[in-house]
Amino acid sequence: MTAARAADREIDHATGRASGPTIDLAAHEHTYRRFIEISKVGAITCFNILALLILFGFGSGFWATFFGVVMLFATLIAATIGIASGSEGWKPPMVVFAIHIVLIILFVA
Repeated sequence: MTAARAADREIDHATGRASGPTIDLAAHEHTYRRFIEISKVGAITCFNILALLILFGFGSGFWATFFGVVMLFATLIAATIGIASGSEGWKPPMVVFAIHIVLIILFVA
């Protein structure tokens, strides 16, 4: 801890607790909410990439590859829209994931 930082914090010797500048709770909660929202989008995007790997690895024919490339771009666009959307940002990547599942059923099964 730097000397300037240590000077900001005073210790109440009766209770043993440090007192000092308080955190900005509203900013902390906003940052936490955004972290959770981006984590949701990121997790669903990872599932989309796994579905792409299944489509590319086990799909057969030109159309599996074609739709795989199209869905790759759809995944990137949906992730970008999802991050920018806020609390409802998980929906665009989830729609793309549902389409991935349909394509896997059509071209892999």
